[in-house]
Amino acid sequence: MNKFGFKNHLFGAPWFLTLFFTTFSAENIQPYGQIIEQEGVRKVFIILVFTTALILLFVNFHKILSILKGRWVYIFFLAYISASAAWSDDPKSALRISAYFWGMTAVCLMAVAAYEQHPLKFFQTLVFYSVLMIGGSLATILLFPGTSIGEDGRWLGLTTHANGLGLVSVISIWANICYATMSKSKISMLLNVSMILLSAVCIYGADSATSFVISAAILTMTLILRTFSSTRLTRLFAQITGIGFFVLLVASLLYLIQPELFNIEGLLKSIGRDTSFTGRNVIWNRALTEIYRHPIFGAGFQEFINMKNGSEIKHFHNGYLELLIRGGIIALLFVIAFIYQLVFSVKRLANPELYVYLMVMILAILAHNITESSFGRGVTAFWLVFSVIYFFRSNASKAQTNGNEASALSDSPVR
Repeated sequence: MNKFGFKNHLFGAPWFLTLFFTTFSAENIQPYGQIIEQEGVRKVFIILVFTTALILLFVNFHKILSILKGRWVYIFFLAYISASAAWSDDPKSALRISAYFWGMTAVCLMAVAAYEQHPLKFFQTLVFYSVLMIGGSLATILLFPGTSIGEDGRWLGLTTHANGLGLVSVISIWANICYATMSKSKISMLLNVSMILLSAVCIYGADSATSFVISAAILTMTLILRTFSSTRLTRLFAQITGIGFFVLLVASLLYLIQPELFNIEGLLKSIGRDTSFTGRNVIWNRALTEIYRHPIFGAGFQEFINMKNGSEIKHFHNGYLELLIRGGIIALLFVIAFIYQLVFSVKRLANPELYVYLMVMILAILAHNITESSFGRGVTAFWLVFSVIYFFRSNASKAQTNGNEASALSDSPVR
C-alpha cells in the first residue's frame, strides 16, 4: 500500500510554505510586523523555498518527467514568459517575474508528486492552511484592530488587502467542503463546518462581493454536481468553458477592429451596474488602450506596465486583461489550452468525485479573474492552486484502491 510518508511531507512542504507566505503579511501584527517586513523575510523565505523545490525536482527528475507527460504546453508557456524579456521595456523585471514562474512550477510539481496518489491529504493540507490563515486573521482583528482593519472598515486580517482575505476565505471554503464530503470522521466534519462558517465571517468583514459570490457558487456546485455522472460533467464543463472563452476571444478580436465599441463605463451602465465598479472601469479602459498597442505578444511580463501617458500600473484587477496586456493573444491562447486539457483529461481520474472538486475550483478561479488578477502576475495563491490541479495526472488516486483513503472516497454518491 502506498502510504503518505516522510517523502510526501517533504515534497509537499515547499508548496504549502509558498502558499502561506504568498498570502501572509506580518505588517498587521504589532509590534513585530514592521521589523519583519523591513528585513524582507517573506521574499527571502520564498526564494529559499523555491531553491529547495528545484533541488528536490532534480533529485526526482524521472518522476517529474512522468508528471509532465502530456503537459508540456505549460513549459512552453513558461518559456514564452521568459522570452517576453526580449520585447519588454523592463527586461530585468520580466526576467525576475519569469524566475518566479519557474520557481512556482517546481514547487507545484513537487506538490503533485506528494499528493497525486493521496488527494485527501492535499485537502487536509489546505484545511490546515485555512486554520492558520482564517483563525490567525480573526485573532489579529480582535487583538490588533488598528492595523488589521483598514481605514475604510474592511478587514485585512493576516493579509495585505481585504480582497486578499476574501481570496484566502474562498480557498478555505473550497478545501473544507471537499474534505468534509471526502472524510468519514465526524470530528473532522465539525472542524470543516466551523472553518466554513468562520471563512464566511471573514468574507463579510472583508466586504468582498466577488469572494461571496464565488464561495456561494462553490458550495452550490459541489453539492449538486456530485450527483452527476463523469461523462455528463465533462460535457457540461466543456460547454461552460467553451462558451466563455469563445465570447472572450470574439470580444478581443472585435476590440482590435472596433475599439470604440468597448467603453467599459457604457457597458456597465447598460446592464444596470455601478459604472465606477469600485474604480475598476478606469483602469480597465486604460488596459484596453494598452492592449491595442501590443495585441499579439503583449508588453512583456514585467512588474509594472508603462502606460502611454507616462504612468505605471502594477495590476489591472482582471486576469484576462492582465494576460492580454502582458502576453497578448498568445498568452490567452495558452490559458485556453490549459483549461481544455483539464476538462478532457482530469475526468480520467480514478475517482469521479475528485474530478468535481478540481473542476469546481477551476471554474471559481476563472470567475475570480473577472474582477481580480491571478493570471500572469508571478506568485499568486490561485495560480499555485491552479497549477497543482493542472498537473494532476489522469491516473491520480488509482493507488487508493487500498487503505483508509480509498474507503473514504469509494463511498461517494457519484454515479
